[in-house]
Amino acid sequence: MALTAAAGCGGGSEPPAAAPPSPAAVAAEAPKAAAVGPCTQEVPVAVNAVGWHDMKWKDNHGRGEGPDPHVVLALPNYGGICTVRLRFTLTTPDGKPAFFQVFWRRRGGTFNERDQQSAALNSSPQEQTFIASVNADIDSLRIDPDTKPMEFKLSEMVLSTPAGAAPR
Repeated sequence: MALTAAAGCGGGSEPPAAAPPSPAAVAAEAPKAAAVGPCTQEVPVAVNAVGWHDMKWKDNHGRGEGPDPHVVLALPNYGGICTVRLRFTLTTPDGKPAFFQVFWRRRGGTFNERDQQSAALNSSPQEQTFIASVNADIDSLRIDPDTKPMEFKLSEMVLSTPAGAAPR
């Protein structure tokens, strides 16, 4: 006699197969798909800070001084960006990990929770790398290094774009 284990409790039949998605549901999901083609080109770009909040910012270096320190960086128009790679140092006065967030703004849009990535990062004077998977036509980044006072120095920003893409 063969015994099999079943997840859950009780018996009964298998759940019915899911119905295929409607055309409207497929269309609603389309904007979430990658907005750009295969990305094989890496483009180092200058750091162009266009605003900051709860932070003193100068020469790619920020000192967070409030509960919501962040810097906004303008990006060149490549028509689509796959990833943004950031290289930086990030230290907190208490040595505790930082809650690091990167938001991106789609052309003509606003910063929002849907278009962001975050991670807990160690406080360290050693350089770290963070890669945000964007896959959209964006015009700027908002970097929130932490939610408390900290020191942040951005040493490199590299965009991954489709081969042959050039600024418009």
